[in-house]
Amino acid sequence: MQPDELEYVGFWPRVGTSIIDTLLVGVIIWPVLTAFYGDAYWSSEQFVQGPMDFILSWVFPAVAVILFWVAKQATPGKMAVSARIVDAKTGSAPTTGQCVGRYLRCVAVARPAL
Repeated sequence: MQPDELEYVGFWPRVGTSIIDTLLVGVIIWPVLTAFYGDAYWSSEQFVQGPMDFILSWVFPAVAVILFWVAKQATPGKMAVSARIVDAKTGSAPTTGQCVGRYLRCVAVARPAL
């Protein structure tokens, strides 16, 4: 597909994809964190409660999203609305480096100022 033939996904479909992806990650991570740290995990005010929390809450989602982007050009939420990510210049699948850079830019933009 050529870049001039690409169609951007609108705001509401993007919201829907984010909700789907967040729910899927939550369904996977919630029981594991609860099993590992107990119910007290959810009422704690600590930002990160330990190494397993960091791995499950930060590393796992990042790796999963990047792997989905590399393998399928989409996360499950994007697949649900038939959207995919592409290289903006060529319209083809992005490289692994582009996927990592995209993820890091998304995290930097979404991160609240401290």
